[in-house]
Amino acid sequence: MLHQRNSGTNIFGFFRTLTYYTGCTLYVYSTITLREAAKRHNANVFVKKRCNCTSSCTTKRCSCIANNIKCSTHCHGSRRCRNNGEGPLPSKYPADFSVDDVQRLDGNRWLSDRHISYGSLLLKQVFPHLDGLNDTVLQPLNALSASGDRKYIQIFHVNGNHWLTASNLLTGDNCSVVDIYDSARVTLSTEAKKAIAGFHQCASSTLTLRFRDVQRQPNTYDCGVYALAFATSLAHGADPTQLT
Repeated sequence: MLHQRNSGTNIFGFFRTLTYYTGCTLYVYSTITLREAAKRHNANVFVKKRCNCTSSCTTKRCSCIANNIKCSTHCHGSRRCRNNGEGPLPSKYPADFSVDDVQRLDGNRWLSDRHISYGSLLLKQVFPHLDGLNDTVLQPLNALSASGDRKYIQIFHVNGNHWLTASNLLTGDNCSVVDIYDSARVTLSTEAKKAIAGFHQCASSTLTLRFRDVQRQPNTYDCGVYALAFATSLAHGADPTQLT
Protein backbone atom coordinates (compact mmCIF):
# COMPACT_ATOMS: atom_id res chain seq x y z
CA MET A 1 0.00 0.00 0.00
CA LEU A 2 1.27 3.47 -0.83
CA HIS A 3 0.07 6.71 0.73
CA GLN A 4 0.85 10.09 -0.76
CA ARG A 5 1.26 13.28 1.24
CA ASN A 6 2.13 16.75 -0.07
CA SER A 7 4.61 18.52 2.17
CA GLY A 8 4.30 21.98 0.64
CA THR A 9 4.88 24.16 -2.42
CA ASN A 10 7.01 27.21 -3.27
CA ILE A 11 8.03 29.17 -6.36
CA PHE A 12 11.03 26.95 -7.05
CA GLY A 13 9.32 23.58 -6.81
CA PHE A 14 7.89 21.24 -4.29
CA PHE A 15 8.66 18.05 -2.46
CA ARG A 16 6.14 15.25 -2.74
CA THR A 17 6.46 12.83 0.13
CA LEU A 18 5.67 9.18 -0.52
CA THR A 19 5.18 7.20 2.69
CA TYR A 20 5.15 3.42 2.47
CA TYR A 21 3.40 1.21 5.00
CA THR A 22 6.84 0.25 6.30
CA GLY A 23 7.32 3.81 7.46
CA CYS A 24 10.04 4.62 4.93
CA THR A 25 9.94 8.08 3.37
CA LEU A 26 11.06 9.02 -0.13
CA TYR A 27 11.36 12.62 -1.33
CA VAL A 28 10.87 13.27 -5.02
CA TYR A 29 11.74 16.74 -6.30
CA SER A 30 10.09 18.19 -9.37
CA THR A 31 10.27 21.66 -10.93
CA ILE A 32 7.11 23.62 -11.65
CA THR A 33 6.36 27.12 -12.87
CA LEU A 34 5.50 30.04 -10.63
CA ARG A 35 1.93 30.03 -11.96
CA GLU A 36 1.52 26.33 -11.26
CA ALA A 37 2.87 26.78 -7.73
CA ALA A 38 0.36 29.56 -7.09
CA LYS A 39 -2.48 27.39 -8.36
CA ARG A 40 -1.48 24.49 -6.13
CA HIS A 41 -1.03 26.73 -3.12
CA ASN A 42 -4.40 28.40 -3.57
CA ALA A 43 -7.18 26.34 -1.98
CA ASN A 44 -9.72 27.99 -4.27
CA VAL A 45 -8.59 26.25 -7.44
CA PHE A 46 -9.05 27.72 -10.90
CA VAL A 47 -12.09 26.25 -12.63
CA LYS A 48 -14.16 27.24 -15.60
CA LYS A 49 -17.34 25.50 -14.49
CA ARG A 50 -19.83 27.03 -12.09
CA CYS A 51 -22.52 25.43 -9.94
CA ASN A 52 -25.40 27.92 -10.52
CA CYS A 53 -27.00 26.74 -7.26
CA THR A 54 -30.00 28.63 -5.92
CA SER A 55 -29.60 27.37 -2.35
CA SER A 56 -26.83 27.87 0.22
CA CYS A 57 -24.50 25.22 -1.28
CA THR A 58 -24.35 22.86 1.71
CA THR A 59 -24.61 19.39 0.14
CA LYS A 60 -23.05 17.44 -2.70
CA ARG A 61 -25.91 18.50 -4.93
CA CYS A 62 -23.71 21.52 -5.42
CA SER A 63 -21.22 20.55 -8.14
CA CYS A 64 -18.49 22.63 -6.48
CA ILE A 65 -18.83 20.73 -3.19
CA ALA A 66 -19.02 17.44 -5.08
CA ASN A 67 -15.67 18.29 -6.69
CA ASN A 68 -14.19 19.51 -3.40
CA ILE A 69 -13.74 23.12 -4.49
CA LYS A 70 -14.97 26.45 -3.19
CA CYS A 71 -17.70 28.43 -4.91
CA SER A 72 -16.68 31.71 -6.51
CA THR A 73 -18.44 34.83 -7.76
CA HIS A 74 -18.74 33.08 -11.13
CA CYS A 75 -21.15 30.55 -9.60
CA HIS A 76 -24.01 32.78 -8.51
CA GLY A 77 -22.90 36.38 -8.65
CA SER A 78 -22.76 38.27 -5.40
CA ARG A 79 -25.17 35.96 -3.56
CA ARG A 80 -23.54 34.58 -0.43
CA CYS A 81 -23.26 30.84 0.07
CA ARG A 82 -21.88 28.51 2.70
CA ASN A 83 -19.33 26.89 0.40
CA ASN A 84 -17.27 30.06 0.18
CA GLY A 85 -17.26 30.55 3.94
CA GLU A 86 -20.12 33.05 3.98
CA GLY A 87 -23.74 32.98 4.89
CA PRO A 88 -25.56 30.86 7.50
CA LEU A 89 -26.46 27.22 7.19
CA PRO A 90 -30.16 26.32 7.09
CA SER A 91 -31.77 26.71 10.52
CA LYS A 92 -32.12 22.95 11.01
CA TYR A 93 -28.36 22.76 11.67
CA PRO A 94 -26.55 24.05 14.78
CA ALA A 95 -25.20 27.56 14.35
CA ASP A 96 -21.57 26.46 14.77
CA PHE A 97 -21.75 23.64 12.21
CA SER A 98 -19.49 24.02 9.19
CA VAL A 99 -20.08 22.78 5.66
CA ASP A 100 -17.85 19.81 6.44
CA ASP A 101 -19.97 19.01 9.51
CA VAL A 102 -23.08 18.94 7.33
CA GLN A 103 -21.41 16.84 4.64
CA ARG A 104 -20.45 14.26 7.25
CA LEU A 105 -24.14 13.62 7.79
CA ASP A 106 -24.58 12.22 4.29
CA GLY A 107 -24.26 8.67 5.58
CA ASN A 108 -20.78 7.55 4.51
CA ARG A 109 -18.33 9.48 6.71
CA TRP A 110 -17.21 9.35 10.34
CA LEU A 111 -18.95 11.65 12.80
CA SER A 112 -16.66 14.16 14.50
CA ASP A 113 -16.37 15.45 18.07
CA ARG A 114 -18.77 18.23 17.13
CA HIS A 115 -21.53 15.79 16.13
CA ILE A 116 -21.09 13.55 19.17
CA SER A 117 -20.93 16.48 21.59
CA TYR A 118 -24.00 18.10 20.06
CA GLY A 119 -25.95 14.82 20.22
CA SER A 120 -24.89 14.38 23.86
CA LEU A 121 -25.98 17.94 24.63
CA LEU A 122 -29.44 17.29 23.20
CA LEU A 123 -29.80 14.18 25.36
CA LYS A 124 -28.56 16.09 28.40
CA GLN A 125 -31.21 18.75 27.86
CA VAL A 126 -33.97 16.14 27.69
CA PHE A 127 -32.61 13.96 30.51
CA PRO A 128 -30.95 16.38 32.97
CA HIS A 129 -31.08 13.82 35.80
CA LEU A 130 -28.48 11.66 34.03
CA ASP A 131 -24.81 12.21 34.67
CA GLY A 132 -22.21 12.10 31.91
CA LEU A 133 -23.07 13.05 28.33
CA ASN A 134 -20.10 15.40 28.51
CA ASP A 135 -18.33 17.14 25.66
CA THR A 136 -15.97 14.58 24.13
CA VAL A 137 -13.39 17.29 23.37
CA LEU A 138 -12.55 17.19 27.10
CA GLN A 139 -11.51 13.53 26.98
CA PRO A 140 -7.89 14.08 25.82
CA LEU A 141 -7.50 16.59 28.64
CA ASN A 142 -8.57 14.00 31.24
CA ALA A 143 -11.29 16.46 32.21
CA LEU A 144 -14.19 13.99 32.01
CA SER A 145 -15.56 12.46 35.20
CA ALA A 146 -18.82 11.21 36.64
CA SER A 147 -20.23 12.68 39.83
CA GLY A 148 -19.74 10.13 42.58
CA ASP A 149 -22.07 7.13 42.34
CA ARG A 150 -24.61 8.75 40.03
CA LYS A 151 -25.88 6.85 37.00
CA TYR A 152 -24.35 8.05 33.76
CA ILE A 153 -23.99 7.63 30.01
CA GLN A 154 -20.82 8.75 28.27
CA ILE A 155 -19.55 8.39 24.70
CA PHE A 156 -15.81 7.86 24.37
CA HIS A 157 -13.42 8.24 21.46
CA VAL A 158 -11.05 5.28 21.67
CA ASN A 159 -8.05 3.92 19.79
CA GLY A 160 -7.83 7.11 17.76
CA ASN A 161 -10.61 6.17 15.34
CA HIS A 162 -13.65 4.75 17.10
CA TRP A 163 -16.70 5.81 19.12
CA LEU A 164 -18.38 3.68 21.79
CA THR A 165 -20.78 4.19 24.68
CA ALA A 166 -20.09 3.41 28.35
CA SER A 167 -22.74 3.40 31.06
CA ASN A 168 -23.58 2.11 34.53
CA LEU A 169 -27.35 2.50 34.16
CA LEU A 170 -27.96 -1.25 33.95
CA THR A 171 -25.30 -2.51 36.35
CA GLY A 172 -27.45 -2.31 39.48
CA ASP A 173 -25.62 -1.46 42.69
CA ASN A 174 -22.34 -2.98 41.51
CA CYS A 175 -20.03 0.02 41.21
CA SER A 176 -17.14 -2.11 39.96
CA VAL A 177 -18.79 -2.83 36.59
CA VAL A 178 -19.17 -0.60 33.54
CA ASP A 179 -21.20 -1.70 30.53
CA ILE A 180 -19.57 -1.09 27.14
CA TYR A 181 -21.81 -0.75 24.10
CA ASP A 182 -19.57 -1.09 21.06
CA SER A 183 -20.88 -1.61 17.54
CA ALA A 184 -17.53 -3.00 16.33
CA ARG A 185 -16.27 -4.71 19.50
CA VAL A 186 -12.75 -3.35 19.11
CA THR A 187 -9.87 -4.27 21.40
CA LEU A 188 -9.43 -1.31 23.70
CA SER A 189 -6.03 0.29 24.10
CA THR A 190 -4.57 0.85 27.55
CA GLU A 191 -5.25 4.58 27.17
CA ALA A 192 -8.92 3.91 26.39
CA LYS A 193 -9.32 1.68 29.45
CA LYS A 194 -7.69 4.32 31.64
CA ALA A 195 -10.01 7.01 30.25
CA ILE A 196 -13.11 4.95 31.05
CA ALA A 197 -11.82 3.99 34.50
CA GLY A 198 -10.88 7.59 35.27
CA PHE A 199 -14.34 8.75 34.29
CA HIS A 200 -16.10 6.05 36.35
CA GLN A 201 -14.37 7.03 39.61
CA CYS A 202 -15.31 3.91 41.57
CA ALA A 203 -13.90 3.30 45.03
CA SER A 204 -13.35 -0.35 44.16
CA SER A 205 -9.77 -1.46 43.50
CA THR A 206 -10.86 -3.29 40.33
CA LEU A 207 -13.13 -2.34 37.48
CA THR A 208 -14.76 -4.75 35.04
CA LEU A 209 -15.60 -3.59 31.54
CA ARG A 210 -18.59 -5.69 30.50
CA PHE A 211 -18.99 -5.73 26.72
CA ARG A 212 -22.65 -6.08 25.84
CA ASP A 213 -23.94 -7.93 22.79
CA VAL A 214 -25.36 -5.12 20.70
CA GLN A 215 -26.10 -4.58 17.03
CA ARG A 216 -22.96 -4.37 14.88
CA GLN A 217 -22.26 -1.62 12.41
CA PRO A 218 -22.30 -2.78 8.76
CA ASN A 219 -19.32 -0.65 7.70
CA THR A 220 -16.18 1.03 9.02
CA TYR A 221 -17.55 4.52 9.66
CA ASP A 222 -20.92 4.34 11.45
CA CYS A 223 -19.55 3.87 14.97
CA GLY A 224 -20.57 7.42 15.96
CA VAL A 225 -24.13 6.91 14.78
CA TYR A 226 -24.39 3.67 16.76
CA ALA A 227 -22.81 5.21 19.86
CA LEU A 228 -25.43 7.97 19.82
CA ALA A 229 -28.17 5.40 19.21
CA PHE A 230 -27.04 3.31 22.20
CA ALA A 231 -26.89 6.42 24.38
CA THR A 232 -30.37 7.46 23.27
CA SER A 233 -31.78 3.98 24.00
CA LEU A 234 -30.27 3.98 27.48
CA ALA A 235 -31.56 7.46 28.24
CA HIS A 236 -35.07 6.31 27.32
CA GLY A 237 -34.75 3.32 29.64
CA ALA A 238 -34.32 0.74 26.87
CA ASP A 239 -31.65 -1.96 26.90
CA PRO A 240 -29.63 -1.67 23.64
CA THR A 241 -29.02 -5.43 23.69
CA GLN A 242 -32.75 -5.97 23.20
CA LEU A 243 -33.04 -3.66 20.20
CA THR A 244 -32.46 -4.61 16.58
